[in-house]
This record gives sequence, C-alpha cells and structure tokens, in this order.
Amino acid sequence: MKSRKPIIIVILIILLCLSASCMASSNTRDNKNPIAKKQMTEITSEWARLAPIPDLKTEYNIYTEGNSFTRSFKSSFYLPKADLEKWIKQSTGLCDAEIEVIDNTKKYTIKPGGGAQYAEVVIDFKKCYVEIYVCWS
Repeated sequence: MKSRKPIIIVILIILLCLSASCMASSNTRDNKNPIAKKQMTEITSEWARLAPIPDLKTEYNIYTEGNSFTRSFKSSFYLPKADLEKWIKQSTGLCDAEIEVIDNTKKYTIKPGGGAQYAEVVIDFKKCYVEIYVCWS
C-alpha cells in the first residue's frame, strides 16, 4: 500500500501558494480600485479616529497591505494650512494621542478605534503634509 503523505503535502503546498497569490492580487486590485480606495479611506478615519479628510487635499495616495490575518492602510496628502489646523482640531484621535516632536514634524501615536491594533499620524507642519498608518491583525 502506497503512502498518501507525499500527495497530501503537494496538495497543501499548492493550496498555500494559491492562497498567497489570491491575497496579493486582492491588494493589487484594491489599490487600483476607486471604490475600494474610498472604503479604505473611511476605514482609515475610523481606525485612527480622524475627521473626514477635507476635499481640498492634494496628492492624495492610499494603499493597503496584508492578508486575511492582517490588514493595514497607508495614506498621505497635502492640505492648506488652515484646513490642516481645522482637521486636527476635529480629529479626536489626534487630540488625545501621544505626541513626539521632531523639528517641524509631529508623530501622533493614536489609541485606535474600530478594532484596529495600531494607528499613527505624522504631520510635517512646514510642508502641510500628512502621513497616516493604521493596521488590524
């Protein structure tokens, strides 16, 4: 009687490879899909407890990373100074965050919401440039 172990191992390897390729392609699709990007933006605001990002943002980028066990979003944009100051005041996550100051930049480590494990916002006040990172696992 032949052993079934080699067949089972091959099947498991194939399934793992297919699973990994599906997850990678899902992120690639989401990163190009305007509807998915809108949802990613909403989730980012929820997880970092931020006010909606003002429409006057420029050079807005958002993308996702992760797999079925972890998900993260990275986004960045520029805002006019007055809009940036208003957005900061309206964002509860920034109001009670731990703040690390380095020159013209502040890093806000946020108590995340929506089940996320981590959230941070880095703002360069000289350039009025914002970077947001949130993750769930």
